[in-house]
Amino acid sequence: MKKNFFLWILLFVFLSTYNLQGKKDSNSGFFSIKNILIEGIKYSNKEKLEKNLNIIKNKNLIFLKNSDFDETIENIDFINSLEIKKIYPNKIKITVIEDFPIGVYLDSKGEKYILLENNKIIKNKNYQFEDLPNVYGDGANEKFSNFYSNLKKTELNLELVKQFIYHSINRWDLQLKDGKLIKLPPENYEKSVTKFLEIYEKSTFKKFKVYDFRIENELIMR
Repeated sequence: MKKNFFLWILLFVFLSTYNLQGKKDSNSGFFSIKNILIEGIKYSNKEKLEKNLNIIKNKNLIFLKNSDFDETIENIDFINSLEIKKIYPNKIKITVIEDFPIGVYLDSKGEKYILLENNKIIKNKNYQFEDLPNVYGDGANEKFSNFYSNLKKTELNLELVKQFIYHSINRWDLQLKDGKLIKLPPENYEKSVTKFLEIYEKSTFKKFKVYDFRIENELIMR
């Protein structure tokens, strides 16, 4: 039984690698790619990706390499990488790995940019992200990804934040959707966020709108 199985495999490889003239042809045979399944897209342009993937169709599935897909994702916003799974005899399943949008940066000229994880930036091409927080301040576009990543390690619900304001002395303010302003110090700001969360829901602190942690080991409220 095993012997017959391997004989069939050898036959398929032979037929998919050589045409009847005996010449090598990686675009014909039993393992020629006919179907491409795409999943994982949330923000990327699926139509553009499908069009780019036409260069993969009819290639031999056996000899297909990940590097064959490099050109297919060039100039497609949000796509970080692709995970490729071969499904014999003639399909591939592509899982799109995207960079997640985390904010909208407005520069001093009023130009908008979409800030992504991994410190990537996309100039706003009429992308609509109404739920994303705005990010302000000279140099904020370069600093935000790392700052955002550190905030995620705290228990702060980032969906509560309306906007982030960066100051040139390397510190941030957080404006919440309920109007509260959190002024963070340049260093160890995670500790300040944790302290804020401890008092945020307590009724005795509801009346305060500004929570100033800029001075070490002190909290000024007003």
